Amino acid sequence: GIHADFVAALTEQARNTTTGLPHEDVAYGPLNNANQLAQVSGMVDRLPDHARIETGGARQGEAGYFYQPTVLSGLHQTDEQIQTEIFGPVITVQRFTDEAEALRDLARFGEMMRNGGEWNGQQIIPRAVIDDIRKGGDRDAFAKAGYATLPGWSYRDMWWVSHNEHG
Repeated sequence: GIHADFVAALTEQARNTTTGLPHEDVAYGPLNNANQLAQVSGMVDRLPDHARIETGGARQGEAGYFYQPTVLSGLHQTDEQIQTEIFGPVITVQRFTDEAEALRDLARFGEMMRNGGEWNGQQIIPRAVIDDIRKGGDRDAFAKAGYATLPGWSYRDMWWVSHNEHG
């Protein structure tokens, strides 16, 4: 089905992701420090029994703070790995029962971003992350990509940024 195909494709992509030092031709480098490596490792080590490591899930090499690109599946919305940002090369996959459930969750996430990363009065996404996204990217480079229906927009940190009162 769609879920299995998606997990397989994502897993293959993670397996082919290169990591290394910044001067090498890689997708990403090491984690910031030993504490962050321990944080990421701990989140993966504490997976509930119903979850699964599709690929990765361990430190990469002996030197530095490298962590393997990791795909976690089978997680539930209430699991720690979903509720807490892992801040590492770890992606989680959750099932949804129908399109309405998926769209409802996406809408909630969008609303949280629109509200500065807050949900029900609690700061879920750090304000610094929201501010960084809202800066937007290079508008000239974005315009050259040919998005005629999005004049003045840009793209940053996986978000489309309108640079107007709507974000």
